[in-house]
Amino acid sequence: MRITKTQDGPHGIIFSCISARAMSLITTLAATFSAVNSEVVGILRLATYSTLLTERTVMEVFTAIATALTPILLSIVGFILWKYRQAFERKARLEQDLRDERIGLYDKILEPFVILFTSDAAWKKDRKNRNKNKYGVAEEKMLSLEYRKVAFKLRLIANDEVLRAYDNLMSYFSDSSPDTFTQEKNLVLRLQKMRELLGNFLLALRRGMGNEDTELTSEEMAAWIFNFKLEIEQTKREERM
Repeated sequence: MRITKTQDGPHGIIFSCISARAMSLITTLAATFSAVNSEVVGILRLATYSTLLTERTVMEVFTAIATALTPILLSIVGFILWKYRQAFERKARLEQDLRDERIGLYDKILEPFVILFTSDAAWKKDRKNRNKNKYGVAEEKMLSLEYRKVAFKLRLIANDEVLRAYDNLMSYFSDSSPDTFTQEKNLVLRLQKMRELLGNFLLALRRGMGNEDTELTSEEMAAWIFNFKLEIEQTKREERM
């Protein structure tokens, strides 16, 4: 460092010395900052490149995994759909088989009641029914071994509503005395009760055959079997003869 004497005297010499040192320090700091800045920029560039490289690598790995798993996932989904379809078709076949079996079973279960509620005029028109009491024939069928087998099978394939309605109907017949049909004082009440119970049973059968949303009532279901008023009047006239 060179000290130059100026016109300002000693103070000028001191100021020049300090200025030179300050400039030297500033220059050193600037050089250091420049070097550090270069290092930082280099590090940032390297980090940015590494980040881009890492993201690219992750995407490539993810794409490769997705490509490899796609056939496997499709196979799994296809297998699940196939099993579901098989189960659905099997259930549909079983329902159809049960439906066909139930129709035949319900026909046999209802046969005694069809006989019981057939009008006397229609019953006597059939030659094979002449000199036969329809109530006796209906009761004989209900007590037969074949009917017992059918009733037992009914408990295996019918739904709960059908079984309850059938049990109520049969309990009423079992608890009644055999001569109730021929007693005029009990005839009206008995026919009303039988019509109600049979209507409930028929409605349960209808729902069990796939008509769960039916709007028919039990009375409407039993109305076609016999005309209630006409049947009572006809029975009373026959009893007076």
